[in-house]
Amino acid sequence: MKSEISSLKKQLYHTKKDIRNEEKHISSLVRQLVESEEQVEKLRYRVKVISSRRNTPVRENSPDQYNSDTNSNMAMADLIRNINRGIDRIENHIRGTGTPIQNPANVIDGIRGSLNTVRANLQNITAERDQYQNLLNEINREVPNHRNQLKNIKNQQTNKY
Repeated sequence: MKSEISSLKKQLYHTKKDIRNEEKHISSLVRQLVESEEQVEKLRYRVKVISSRRNTPVRENSPDQYNSDTNSNMAMADLIRNINRGIDRIENHIRGTGTPIQNPANVIDGIRGSLNTVRANLQNITAERDQYQNLLNEINREVPNHRNQLKNIKNQQTNKY
């Protein structure tokens, strides 16, 4: 009888230990799931912001965005203003109003340079958006896996005990 009790105590100890380990594993999976969901939300927001850059030269910043985004937007806005100024100068030169331009080709070259910079910036923004979209897609594929793992472990726990 004592040996049975001793054996049962050992089994109980190991069972409790297994339960603690599985509870730790479940907690870890829950943390991973929560972190993944938070990451998905951040990436969704980031993709939305990057996609909106095509439509608006300047956008509002989220609290967790970098100042480089603001500087980039200001630089883009400055380029667009310079392009508009250059076009206005050429137009005034052609109409014979305002200050005459000594060499209009230089102004046109400046406009071309600014347009090339804007084009390059938009290509970089598009590439960055694509990278975030790929990350978002990857995380969207991982979240259901984490949920399924958590569900399976909970089911195992329920069926086991």
